[in-house]
Amino acid sequence: MDEREVVFQEVTKIRQANLALLQSQYSTQGELAKVLDVNPTQLSQIKAGKSGDRLMKLGGRLARKFELKLGLPRGWFDFQHTTAPTGLPGTASTLPTPAPPASSSVSLARGSTIQVALVDTARRLTEAGLLSDLDCLSLLQSWSALIAQLPPAADAPE
Repeated sequence: MDEREVVFQEVTKIRQANLALLQSQYSTQGELAKVLDVNPTQLSQIKAGKSGDRLMKLGGRLARKFELKLGLPRGWFDFQHTTAPTGLPGTASTLPTPAPPASSSVSLARGSTIQVALVDTARRLTEAGLLSDLDCLSLLQSWSALIAQLPPAADAPE
């Protein structure tokens, strides 16, 4: 394999990692696919790097299209990132904030708030392909045991 092929493979891995990072900003893969204007199955194949027996790479042309759709600077996909950009189209940060319910006196116990955040984090990691289903289940069970040891919030209903 020549140097050019090695570089292309490395850039492809970086692009796939960045795609997984972006996926973490969306509730479902379908939402990201809609913003990118691709079929969810095609997006899944791109993330996996294959479609059946053939390779399915996130090449330069497709990376530029995705950058344009997401409002990212040209070449964003080609460099490794550790945090996802904020304000992406179709994410919670760009959607209008819903009005609070008429009765907003509902108080959640501390564990409930933490549980929601942890389950959401585990879901996003699993959808991004960074956590297997089995590892996700194990992680949630461990977190559940830790949360059970937390004291209830002062204003939590008993």
